[in-house]
Order: sequence, then C-alpha cells, then structure tokens
Amino acid sequence: MTPPRGDNWAGALGMTVAVIVFLYYSREWEVLWLTLVVGFFGGLAFTGSTTIKLALVHPGFQDRFFGRAIETNWHSVLEQTFGFIAGLGVALVMGYWSTRGPRLEDTSALRRWSEPILVFFVLVVISYINIVKNVEAVWTKDPRTLADTLWGLSSYTWFDLAYAALAFTIALPLLMYHRGRTLDILPSSTLGKGQLFYMVFLWWIVLGNLSRTVPFAEQRLVTEGTIHLNACLCTLLALLLPSSRVVVASEATPVYGSLLKSAAVSIAVGAILVVAGEYALVRGLWGDTFAGHSTLEKRFGPDSTVNRR
Repeated sequence: MTPPRGDNWAGALGMTVAVIVFLYYSREWEVLWLTLVVGFFGGLAFTGSTTIKLALVHPGFQDRFFGRAIETNWHSVLEQTFGFIAGLGVALVMGYWSTRGPRLEDTSALRRWSEPILVFFVLVVISYINIVKNVEAVWTKDPRTLADTLWGLSSYTWFDLAYAALAFTIALPLLMYHRGRTLDILPSSTLGKGQLFYMVFLWWIVLGNLSRTVPFAEQRLVTEGTIHLNACLCTLLALLLPSSRVVVASEATPVYGSLLKSAAVSIAVGAILVVAGEYALVRGLWGDTFAGHSTLEKRFGPDSTVNRR
C-alpha cells in the first residue's frame, strides 16, 4: 500500500481555507460557525484518538491500570474513539441549533409509501447485507459454532430462510400501516417514530456486530465494550434530549457574528493547548521509541517515509 503523498496535507489545508473563505464572503454565518465547531472536534478526534491509543498500548500504563499486558484490536479502538469525539462536536452544534433555530412543523410524507419502504430497506436490507457476512467469516469457521450444513441444507440457506421470515414479519405490518391501519406500537409524533426507528436499527447492528465475535475472548472486551458504551450513550442522547414540547420563538435565533469571533478565538487557543498537551504526553510516554501497533511513518526529516512504498 502506498503511503499518503507529502502534498496531501497541503491539499487538505487549501480546501479547508477555501471553504471558510467561500462561506465568509457568501455571508453564510450559520454554516461557517457550524463548520468551525465541527471541524475543531474533527481535528481533536484525529489527534486525540491517536493519543488515547498510544497511551493504552504503553506497557507501563497497562501494568498500572490493568495489571498485565492487554491485546485487542487497537486500530478499531482508535476508529471508535475518533467517531465518538467527532460525534460530540456534531451533537453539540445540533443541540445548540435545535434550541435556537425556528421549529419545523411535522408534516406527512409527500408519498405515503415512502415511509414503510424506507423502514423496510434500512431494517431488513441493510442489516442483512452486513450480518450475512458472519456466516462465512465467523460462524462456519468452527463446526462447533455452526456446521456447514443442517438437515441437508447449507447454513447460508437457513440464514436466508430465517431472514426471509423476519422480512415478512416486518413487511406485513408496514403494508397494513400503508393501507391506513393504526399500529399501537408506533408513536403518534414524527419525533417518536424517529426515536423508535433509530433505537431498533442501532441495537440491531450492535447485536449483529457482537455475533461476529464468537467465540468471545477477553481481548474483545475493549472493542465490543466501546461499541456497547457508545450505543448506550447514543440511546440516552436520542431519548432524553429531543422534546416535542420545546417551543422556540423566531427571535431566539442567535447572532452568529459574535459567536463566530468567540468560536475562532476559542478554537485557535484550544487547538494550540490540545496539540501541545498531546505532544507532551506522547513524548513523555514513548520518547523516540516506536510504539508499534501500526506502520512506522515519518513525514518530515531525512528519514521521511512519505514517498516510500
């Protein structure tokens, strides 16, 4: 695999500056503010997740907090940590805007059939495409977990039959709903329907991911444990923060001019402090020693690996 080219950072920086300049001269103050805040958390996630990973894999840290060496998919932990920190930025700006922006009235779909089709596609089709991979990738690798054939039919066939029954179980109520029948399980508000839809799909995928880890080993506790805790937090945020009873007046829209100035100063100072703190922590733990758990890459200096294959 070819390492990133040395000019990638310059291209990314140029695109970022171009977006900011465009939004500024277009007077899109709300979008510019959102871009700065989400971008800061994205940068914080990029450096912070790597710092957390480098701290967790350090032998001294593991001996002190775990009492022994811990092995897991540390790259997966890095990815999940990145998503968690970056997601906090998205949640922050959405939460801030949701309490200050004008409220949109709930309206029915332009095409009534689009709602049940969407629900069926996400819950059944997307989940099937992801979970069916477990049959070959995990379950049938060990005959003690799942045999290749059961009663003369392949395990793939049994899985497809089971999912077909599940698809019918979901499709029939959706069809009845489309034809006007009231389903008591569905909340009356659009917010409630969205929350229910999100909860079902979220935990469906979490359980599908968990089923990939059989037989479950203790090193999976870090990876799958992080996924589980993230899902729990997402559940709490989705259920407790939104409210259909909150009424926002039109004059509550914030003045983004002052917000932009304070955000720019805060982000600049915060970026300097965060990067300096992370640098000091990593250098304090590892010094010049290569931490491992990844490919050794050096961007600058005579030992740069940027242009090497």
